[in-house]
Amino acid sequence: MVKYKEKTKGNLKVLKYLDYLITDEYFLNKVKNIRCEWKKYSYKHKNNADFSVTKKYWSEINSICKRFDLPIYKYFAILTNFIVNEGWQDDKNLDICNITSYDRISGIRKSASISDVKKIESEYPVLISINSYASREDVLDFIKKNFTKKIAPILKKAQNKNIVINKLRNKNEKLKERDKFILEHNDISAKELASLVNKEKFSKRIISYDNIAKIRSKQKKKLKISKPI
Repeated sequence: MVKYKEKTKGNLKVLKYLDYLITDEYFLNKVKNIRCEWKKYSYKHKNNADFSVTKKYWSEINSICKRFDLPIYKYFAILTNFIVNEGWQDDKNLDICNITSYDRISGIRKSASISDVKKIESEYPVLISINSYASREDVLDFIKKNFTKKIAPILKKAQNKNIVINKLRNKNEKLKERDKFILEHNDISAKELASLVNKEKFSKRIISYDNIAKIRSKQKKKLKISKPI
């Protein structure tokens, strides 16, 4: 997982979503296929050509971005880094909120193509204007009192109902310790390990060996997909 000195809730939500992607079957298969194609391309051109600049590669990344509602102008480089290297890169732009100025917006509208402007507008469908004399309390109070009636309807209209980012929950520390314990005892049978896990009392819920098998399966997928080219 990516680490930040100052995490916002938006950072954490996006990072949780990226962690979810490496458990998704579609994403796993796409990355696996892209890595295979990359190796074939490199072998054919004797490592003198970059597969990431080809139309085929762009098409593959574009299909991932469309599937998971990721803006390609931002996630092309992030996904490429994941495919080539191990894990997600430390990118300060991994947030669901953004701060910009009218000068920058005007500059983007003048210099960028219409399609690029639409991509940015679809990612951030709500803009909040803050006066130079507004205090922190003024801003928070304004958002609090206007979110439900004015902001939320616009956000909901722009959302893809198939995207699970708002349904994901952060795993508590005890469950993280449990999963780490399971990973460290990978040489023990699921039935025997279930007994050990329950003795450690990571949670009030009794875990079965079927649960152990499912957790192990997810861990294997994460380890496999994180391997670089």
